[in-house]
Amino acid sequence: MDLTAVATYFSGLSFLFFGTGCLTSSYMKSEFVRYGYDRQRPITGVLQLLGGAGLMLGYWLWPVLAWLRGWGW
Repeated sequence: MDLTAVATYFSGLSFLFFGTGCLTSSYMKSEFVRYGYDRQRPITGVLQLLGGAGLMLGYWLWPVLAWLRGWGW
């Protein structure tokens, strides 16, 4: 497993973890309220979950595209 694969998995898992936390954690809810972004919290969580799922599935289904996404293309 090369560095790009490790970075892709780490990034995908991080997006999934923080997206779930954004939607379910009371601490994250209070942080969004504190910074004045309480209305954007649900869409942020959903987009994080979609991004994480896209990274994970994209790497398994289309490795070349996942490699390009990992490098910011």
